[in-house]
Amino acid sequence: MTGCRASVRWVTKTRVGLTNHAMTKLTFGNMELVGPPRFPNEARDFARQIQSNLGLEPMENPFLDDNERLMPPAEYETRLRRAVPEWQTHYTSDDYVDYTWHAPTVRLLTIAATRFGSGLSLTVSHVAASDGSWIFYTDTAARDDLRI
Repeated sequence: MTGCRASVRWVTKTRVGLTNHAMTKLTFGNMELVGPPRFPNEARDFARQIQSNLGLEPMENPFLDDNERLMPPAEYETRLRRAVPEWQTHYTSDDYVDYTWHAPTVRLLTIAATRFGSGLSLTVSHVAASDGSWIFYTDTAARDDLRI
């Protein structure tokens, strides 16, 4: 009657994130000034309680050693590359890739991996996120001795 035709066409745009080495260097330098994270005794006690509730023998240090050291960005990148195919040049498809085109951006990745056995670490980390003793660097933004 009107001569119009309807059709469906997906229009998407995906672009890779832009790596900002200057911001990465600045961020890591500030983290070195602050120092590596340290789990307070409350966090260790909470993690041991989780281990016990899971029927595991509570450990003296229920966290992986990498949790309490700063990993240089190049080392992290090397570890990450082992987990992806050689041809893959970028990691994830999160929304960060778009805003790296519009604002100076650095991705800061943190871990709170625990020694709970295969498949449990991620689940326990999500549960533990509700416990404030596992949160680090919350007061760092207010410090005046950091490089901006």
